[in-house]
Amino acid sequence: GRKSTGMEYNWKITRIEAPECLLKDKDEMMDIIKDALIAYDTGDKNYSYVKVNFEYIASPWFIKEVNK
Repeated sequence: GRKSTGMEYNWKITRIEAPECLLKDKDEMMDIIKDALIAYDTGDKNYSYVKVNFEYIASPWFIKEVNK
């Protein structure tokens, strides 16, 4: 994109690893990830328009925590 016409960002998230303790909060975690990427992309106020697309978001892979 251009500053005058705006920017468009496309995300394709192919893998998410998270600790098993977040399994019960999976939906909230996914929302936080999306919100963080949107905030990151729209942080530059020099653009007149910003659009953020999520082409694909993988399901999280929950891993067992060690040494707990």
